[in-house]
Amino acid sequence: MLENGRPLASAATLALLSLLIASVPATARADAPALQEQLAVAGLSLPETRSFLTKLKHAVAKDDRKAVAAMSDYPITVAVGADAITLDSPGQFVARYADFMTQALRALIAETTLEDLFANAQGAMLGNGALWFGPVCKQGGKLQNLDACANPPVLLIRINGVQ
Repeated sequence: MLENGRPLASAATLALLSLLIASVPATARADAPALQEQLAVAGLSLPETRSFLTKLKHAVAKDDRKAVAAMSDYPITVAVGADAITLDSPGQFVARYADFMTQALRALIAETTLEDLFANAQGAMLGNGALWFGPVCKQGGKLQNLDACANPPVLLIRINGVQ
């Protein structure tokens, strides 16, 4: 069919175009500078946030409790039911993992995309504050201003759970 002397796009062409758009990573479609700006408030870059979220998703999906524990800052506060408990070590984290890493929290982690994150000076969060992560600068076991560290690791800093 022609409209104004030009062929109209066929259904097959439109379907192909939709597939091509869907195959572009969401971060390429989103306003990457705005996302980077929001993450920068938390001291994060887009590449390190993408890497951390990917590693977290992978570890949680594989139920690799030790890997998730290694991605955490200690002490860390986690929600167990209506209570908040403090875990002081990776060993405690692994031992209590099933108590706070609920099916709802695992699903939230699996479904979260970069565009779903919210960031402020405290870090970046998934969901409505269910899980927080950010760069952590420690020297001699004491928290320091991020400026004191060249490349502070990105770590889980609080797990509030899914309400």
